[in-house]
Amino acid sequence: MKQKLMSSIGGCLLLAFLLLAFPIRGQAADSITVTDDDNGVKVQYELSQRRDSADTYSAAISFADEDAQPKELHIKSKVTDENGTSYAIRDIKSVAYKDSLESVKIAEGITSMAEGVWGKGYADSDTVTISFPSTLEDVEDGFLNWDKKPDSVIVPKWLSKMKPEKGVVYAGKVAVYVPKAENDASKVSEITFKDGCTQIAHKALFKNTDVTKVNIPASVKAIGGAAFAGCTKLSQVNFAADAQIEDLDWRAFYDCTALISIKIPDSVTRIGTETFSGCTSLATIDISKKSNLTQIEYGAFGYYPYKIDLKSLGDFSDINPSGTLKDGLGVKVKEIYLPKESIKNYKGGSAAGLFAGCTTLEKVTIGSSGDSKAELTKAELPYEMFAGCTNLTTVNMDKNVKTIGTAAFAECTGLKSIDLTEVKEVMSYAFTKAGLSEVTIPSSVEKIGAIAFGGCTSLETMTLESRWSGEDSESRRMVNILGNFSYAKGKYSYNMHTSSEQVNNPIRSNEEFREKYPGQTAIKTLIIKNDGEGTALDNSSAFAAHLVSLENVTLPEGMKTIPSGAFKQCFSLKKVVFPSSIETIGNNAFDSDVNLDIDFTKLTNLNSIGDYAFSIINANGGNSAEGDSYTKYKDEIKDGGIKNIILPESVKTIGSGAFFGQRNVKKIVIPESVTSIQGQAFQMIPALEELEVYASLDKVSGSSFNEVFWSNTRNDSTITGKLKKIILGENYSATGKIGSALFYGLDFDEIDIQMNNIQNLGSSMFMKNKKLKSFTVPKTVKVINQAAFYETTALKDITIPKNVQTIDVEAFRKSGLEKIWILNKDLVIKEPTIEDVTEEESASKTKVYIYNPKETVEDFIAIPKNVTIYGYAGSTAEAYAQKNGNKFVVINPENKVIFDSVGGSKVEEQTIECGEFAKKPAAPAKEGYTFKGWYTNKECTNAFDFDKDSIKEETTLYAKWEKNSSSKPETKPAIKKNAKVTSGKYIYKVTSVTKNQTGTIQICGFAKGKKAATIVIPSTITINGKKFKVTSIAPKAFLKNKTVKKVVIGNNVKVVGTKAFYNAKKLYTITIGKNVTTIKSQAFGKLPKLKKVVVRSKKLKKLKKIKKKIFKPVKHKFTIK
Repeated sequence: MKQKLMSSIGGCLLLAFLLLAFPIRGQAADSITVTDDDNGVKVQYELSQRRDSADTYSAAISFADEDAQPKELHIKSKVTDENGTSYAIRDIKSVAYKDSLESVKIAEGITSMAEGVWGKGYADSDTVTISFPSTLEDVEDGFLNWDKKPDSVIVPKWLSKMKPEKGVVYAGKVAVYVPKAENDASKVSEITFKDGCTQIAHKALFKNTDVTKVNIPASVKAIGGAAFAGCTKLSQVNFAADAQIEDLDWRAFYDCTALISIKIPDSVTRIGTETFSGCTSLATIDISKKSNLTQIEYGAFGYYPYKIDLKSLGDFSDINPSGTLKDGLGVKVKEIYLPKESIKNYKGGSAAGLFAGCTTLEKVTIGSSGDSKAELTKAELPYEMFAGCTNLTTVNMDKNVKTIGTAAFAECTGLKSIDLTEVKEVMSYAFTKAGLSEVTIPSSVEKIGAIAFGGCTSLETMTLESRWSGEDSESRRMVNILGNFSYAKGKYSYNMHTSSEQVNNPIRSNEEFREKYPGQTAIKTLIIKNDGEGTALDNSSAFAAHLVSLENVTLPEGMKTIPSGAFKQCFSLKKVVFPSSIETIGNNAFDSDVNLDIDFTKLTNLNSIGDYAFSIINANGGNSAEGDSYTKYKDEIKDGGIKNIILPESVKTIGSGAFFGQRNVKKIVIPESVTSIQGQAFQMIPALEELEVYASLDKVSGSSFNEVFWSNTRNDSTITGKLKKIILGENYSATGKIGSALFYGLDFDEIDIQMNNIQNLGSSMFMKNKKLKSFTVPKTVKVINQAAFYETTALKDITIPKNVQTIDVEAFRKSGLEKIWILNKDLVIKEPTIEDVTEEESASKTKVYIYNPKETVEDFIAIPKNVTIYGYAGSTAEAYAQKNGNKFVVINPENKVIFDSVGGSKVEEQTIECGEFAKKPAAPAKEGYTFKGWYTNKECTNAFDFDKDSIKEETTLYAKWEKNSSSKPETKPAIKKNAKVTSGKYIYKVTSVTKNQTGTIQICGFAKGKKAATIVIPSTITINGKKFKVTSIAPKAFLKNKTVKKVVIGNNVKVVGTKAFYNAKKLYTITIGKNVTTIKSQAFGKLPKLKKVVVRSKKLKKLKKIKKKIFKPVKHKFTIK
């Protein structure tokens, strides 16, 4: 084993401390010089204290007299200075050379020799011999010298003179040289190192092609560098069962091309640099679970880091661009066990690329070593450790790995899954271009590097249990670790499929993403879990944004906030499983997610929806491009998105543009709990059919009703044309006052104003509505403001209740109104004027402004001249009609409602105040009929609504009846013998009938249009509620059938008819029931696919030669059980 003095800075500091604490006889340990008399020659020993012993020394030996010409040199193991102090020498650092030397003898007690102790002079000498003590255990760098060529060595002449013991030259206990045979007769193919040998020195068998087998005793502690290098015929290396070897030094078995397997003793702690490099036949490296291995070095198994091409991922720099794959040097193992303590950076390097490019490797287990002191140690997989192991399918890390280094599993295309439990760091490119199909990031993971899972084209599902960190928010995003960006600018990354790209080349599914970006990771499902303190979404804003391939997301229970931009521009996202605990959805959280539909009613704790949280703006696929109009759609793909926005009672705030552009929403319900809605929150929703607003919008901060819902899009029928119904809830306005242009430009069929405090119908409230056919003015309304029904062209009839006090100018201008019923005798109908109006006049007049020269002030009157006015005699309505030329019809204060029951029981008539509602009476009765409601015409085509249809004139209502159907039970015909019946897929023939309508039946084949691969003939079937036993199979029932593969004959069947299954082309399995007694001729004849027959019938089982008698036409082999 190597025995070196402290050379590191830390070692020097420690040595200095020891020297201060324990002075050596008043002198510095590295400056002791002792001169000894060796037969008259002054030999100088320069001593330094050994690191591992305070009482022993290393010595550099020279001659005190430069002119001395000694023939012999005796190196002592103990010297005494002039003061009588003795020093025990155990290590020789160097020995000076003299040309006169013929012999060097080293005293017993010397145990080790440093590198290069025998210099060039000794190597070139033809005369000198060296004698080593039996105590010598360690020769640091061997005695063979490298030639100028790196692949050859020089054997010193003094070494070549040493006599081998069974083929091995020993220096003390060290095997220093195994010479090649001079001829075939002297070849030694098997080397057994002697017991007591402690070391096989560096280069000891370098390129010895004689040796095929070596046996290494338990006493050997180390194998030196290149000790067996180039032994191309060495096929067996046998270590003693109780081996104590600790060190396999650099290139110890380099280029041993015939070596097939090796068992690494448990005592080995180090496998040095390139130890097994070049062992291209080595298929088995046996490292046990009791191994004490703590260090594996660079190239140990003949593999090295190489350049990994990332062009398929985008404009990225390749991994290790200067690296080259060294072919033909790696071992060929399929499986290996590696102790966790052995996989880490070591002093001076790391085992980067340890198995990089090993295409034979299939399974790796990283376990614990036999060193109990290393229980807390975790492996740190180095750079490119398993990169390019394309057949690696199994990695068992067993919670023993702390760090997965850069590109450690890059290009492991066969690796489908991996357990990362207790891993803390996943470095950049760790699994780039690997074959993973799913992966879980456990809560232990603290860091994930860029593109760690980039180019994993099979990866569909990720489960995130961790909240990992990064250098900044960019490096903590999913798009970064997946490599879903097209180029890198400094440390910031940009998504590859931008909103502009989505406009021109829309992607709506994981499959479409894979087609467009075949080299990219295409995550389909993301499962996010809570680690008790939070979720991965807490890492940064836009955490999972721009994942264009993502279709499904599951969020954990207990999660309260979805951060800003969390899933922005996930164009394929279709489903998100929300926990009920969600309280806040941040700004842009699902912005541009054109496929996503959400049932908001399940989010019972949702409090806040941020700005543009669910906006979809103006694009193919749903995302706006710069410069596009925000008021018109230009979509080619119109499906997908939210269907209904029915917000739960917990919601309080809705941000600006929160649902802007959701093209397929049909219904919006805003609960009473909402206190703040910002502008554009629900604009650009062209499919909207129903809008229900229960919140008090005059309390809502930030925006008016129009800014929230319509803005300048209200005139565009492509945006608002499908609207059918609006409900304003009871608490819509705390003040009861309606502002101007509330529904200006909107077309809808129906409005339900549930407010019990509404005071006015605001200016231009229904202006330009072309679909509103009826409207009931609430009883609390006092004023109908200017132009309230301007151009409501579908409105033909309206009732102005007695509570209305004023109708302003233009109220019904250009409307389709034909009739107006005015129930307030003193209603003020304001007059238009172009003059200024005094405060006193303002109660009856309104100033108007004429911009069109073709218009006159008369055009601004409240009720157009063509409208018939219904009102009380002597009322202001009659005066208005007379003044403006309207037809006037006097109405009665009270009117009768007559109920014509049309032959039913009598219903009393009612007298109703004009404009009020009749009470719905109890339903009349009529024998043999069911009452279906009241109608306004005898044909009963116009239903009367007691809640909406007020009574303004005498009205007759007609009862509608529906005749009851006969209650007599259906009489089923009697079943007769030979009758054909269908049950399920089959036709049956009745073969016998009893008085109780039971009997027996025969199966005849498939019913028309029916077929099956399996026929199970039942024991019984039910006809008209009666059971019939199936006792036979008709002749030719399934003759030449082309679909049946399997037949099971029921237990009531006794007879199988002639050719019942003859030539059934695909029939291969038959089970014959236990009561079958008769099988007619060729019933199972000519069955080309028949493989198996199961006979349960006791009678048939007794039949001899059953194959020939029953299956005679079947010529091929088949089994009968």
